[in-house]
Amino acid sequence: MDVFNNLVTHLLTFTNGALLMTPLQFEKATGKSANEQSKLRSKDQFPIPYQRMGRSVVYSVYKVAEFMMEGEVKNQEFSVEELKSNTPSKTLKAAKAKSNVTDMSHLFRRSFANGLVVEGQQMVDLGNYLLKYIDNCDFKNRLDSSLTKEVDDKFFEKPKGKV
Repeated sequence: MDVFNNLVTHLLTFTNGALLMTPLQFEKATGKSANEQSKLRSKDQFPIPYQRMGRSVVYSVYKVAEFMMEGEVKNQEFSVEELKSNTPSKTLKAAKAKSNVTDMSHLFRRSFANGLVVEGQQMVDLGNYLLKYIDNCDFKNRLDSSLTKEVDDKFFEKPKGKV
């Protein structure tokens, strides 16, 4: 369950904390284009339950995480109102995928994992850059301190002999 919660937490970073995910946010999270999602939904082959809100489509972050973990979504229902308010409400039936849905969970998981690898590499690169920057700043500060001391020692040299 800990992995599931971590996955949900990660998906929430794509939605700015919202429990509903748009196709564009889903694309950023998984790499599956919004256009391809639309085609699969129109053929009733999209494996994740969705709801239409006017002309828009939304997915539950929990259903997306469940699909990525299990390869299927057991309960095809979710309530937009409940997810918006985080309070129980009447459950609405989401557009349901038909039985002829092809299992594509491995594609979603692979593209999601590849996205994580890219993000991870970017974080490692950023960390290495910051460490280099800190080292350069430390070196610069030591050099400035050393040069300032040498200049001060020469400039304010005490005169020899009696004053």
